[in-house]
Amino acid sequence: MNRWSRNTYNWAYLFLCLRDGEHCIICRVRARSKTKLEIDHIDGDITNSDPDNLCLLCKKHNCEMRGKKPAEHKRIIQRYRLQNERESARLSYTSDTVHEGSR
Repeated sequence: MNRWSRNTYNWAYLFLCLRDGEHCIICRVRARSKTKLEIDHIDGDITNSDPDNLCLLCKKHNCEMRGKKPAEHKRIIQRYRLQNERESARLSYTSDTVHEGSR
């Protein structure tokens, strides 16, 4: 864990779950008893708690990202965020189309 209090960490975690979903932004694994998600600081600066600088990663991907340069780290996260947004939009469109067809 970083330098946040437990309460601050829990609020940030809840915010990220509501914003992005409770899954690793890269592999989309969901949090379970054996899989813990960690809050990642995209630019590597743990003092930068801007919501745009935070995302949830599984332990495996959080460790892998620690070896990346900040610019590469940010590019990778942005690519997966965009991919996830497109997938969510596609699923929403498909769901809306199915519901309209049943009327």
